[in-house]
Amino acid sequence: MYVFLHFILLLFYRYTDGEKKVLSSYESLDYLPPDSKVYRDWLRTRSGSGGGGGGARGDWDRWLVMGLIGLVVGLLGFLLHQLIDLVARTKWQFARELVRRDVFLAWCWIFGYSLVRQPE
Repeated sequence: MYVFLHFILLLFYRYTDGEKKVLSSYESLDYLPPDSKVYRDWLRTRSGSGGGGGGARGDWDRWLVMGLIGLVVGLLGFLLHQLIDLVARTKWQFARELVRRDVFLAWCWIFGYSLVRQPE
């Protein structure tokens, strides 16, 4: 509801003269079009430098870096998944041992552990 009201206020908002003056003092950049003469010249100079045989522009090194990044991210994700499984397994094994001694103590352990690990 708040977003809707905020949108309605912005839709009908009128800037004051002071706000218009402040807004007009800012300047934005004029970007070159994506197919300019400068860009075509830059592409022509890049295609001339072979760079290592990975096509006309020779960007095999980019693919190597992207592959390494993908490998490292995948390995990191796998290791984090294993760590999370280990922590969860340890939590429930300890809770199982506590249930054998005292159910209320086990409940306190699980409840407290769940409160501590809440990200929000």
